[in-house]
Amino acid sequence: MENLHRSSFLSLRTPIHTKAQYANLRWPFLAVLICTGFLLKLCIMTLTPLSLDFTFSVTQSYQRVVPQGDTPYGLFTHSITSAWTALLPANTSLTSVWSVDFFHASPALYLLVLLLKSPLLGLDLMTGLALYYAVKSQRPERAGLGLLAWTFNPYVLLVNEMWAPVDMLPTFLMFLAFVLILLGRRTVLSALSLGLAIAIKLFPLMTLPIFLAVNNTPHRRKMLVAYLLCAFMGAAAYFAWVASAGYSPWIQLKQYDVFTQYFDEFTLSTLDDSKIGIATIALISTSVLILEKWPKDCRRASDAATLLLLTFFAFGNWFPQFLLWLIPFLTLDFAAKRRPIIYLLTLVSSAFFIDVVAFYSYFTSNGSAFFFVPADTSTLKAWVTGYEQFARNDIIILLGGPLARASFSAICVLYAVKIIEENTMLISTLIRDLAHHGSISRVRSPETMSLSNYNKS
Repeated sequence: MENLHRSSFLSLRTPIHTKAQYANLRWPFLAVLICTGFLLKLCIMTLTPLSLDFTFSVTQSYQRVVPQGDTPYGLFTHSITSAWTALLPANTSLTSVWSVDFFHASPALYLLVLLLKSPLLGLDLMTGLALYYAVKSQRPERAGLGLLAWTFNPYVLLVNEMWAPVDMLPTFLMFLAFVLILLGRRTVLSALSLGLAIAIKLFPLMTLPIFLAVNNTPHRRKMLVAYLLCAFMGAAAYFAWVASAGYSPWIQLKQYDVFTQYFDEFTLSTLDDSKIGIATIALISTSVLILEKWPKDCRRASDAATLLLLTFFAFGNWFPQFLLWLIPFLTLDFAAKRRPIIYLLTLVSSAFFIDVVAFYSYFTSNGSAFFFVPADTSTLKAWVTGYEQFARNDIIILLGGPLARASFSAICVLYAVKIIEENTMLISTLIRDLAHHGSISRVRSPETMSLSNYNKS
């Protein structure tokens, strides 16, 4: 009777699945979600044409106005717009139906927006795939979760598909350089990817110390030469096309910061034209830490990149597209290292709020759009007015924005400290040494010695 009862109980138990079986069960559902996410992005990016940067780039390249028309992305947009003009009625120009403050909606014009933004959606997808394989190399069961977190990240949607700058291209190439060395000894391809990223925008140059520090391949010296050579050639290519577009490379470095971007710092000087501030100091200090103390392990490269970018952005005022550099590494850290999602959510939500308050004129195209959607109806115009009133509210300006900025900086610093401790144990060692020296000083202090002599007497 007892055996019969035991067998009936066992028959009622749910079957035991392995992690691989659960992963296979989840994949159809995850695939549907990811495809839905990218279809949603496709629709939203088509309906959001009135981005100041995007519209200016398209119209200038259409007119072949130097310097915008001869930049690498300008050459692409010019070729697309030139081919698309066949769809326009006779004697109609693009600038008569689309400008920074109006958009005469038509199926042909929305088709042009879709064509012009499609490379950015492709780069979004390729970055997600690179992230998927990076997570899969460390925690295969969480690879789909990492791709899902990237696909439905609202900040990526807002900046890449809606705002539509070109920063996703160098971001993808820089991230790919890290993923390649994470997946194996593909250091030559990694160096080439880094060089291409630098050739488009200089900011990936800041990650060069990481590749010099963590490369532990048998041919380490040759690989160091490869990274240095590719970085130099990338920077030379960047300044070459800047000069060909009508800019002065020297003025680029002199008027902007060291990465030829509009990037304000928390400075230690009262001079308005000061370019060296706390962000640069943090960047240099973190680079030295990585070169001196970081483990010589390619698998720690993404941790070093996350740390470097966290310390840099913690003390700088950035444009929204700049944070695209950081988000793939945050997502990789969340998925592969099982980092609590509160870190990713806090950073993304605080950055989103900062952008909405500080850059409302960009999101409304100076009153012509609501989050890049042309305000052609009374409802959308009312939303634009309400949004502008919210962003200009004194309480938001005096408390909301600064508190969000302080939260962002605080979580960046705490996150960076955690990464340093996990990879170097420097902080716990420092605390232990300080406690040890403090105990020795208490034992050997004059008051303690005199008290011990008194007790002896």
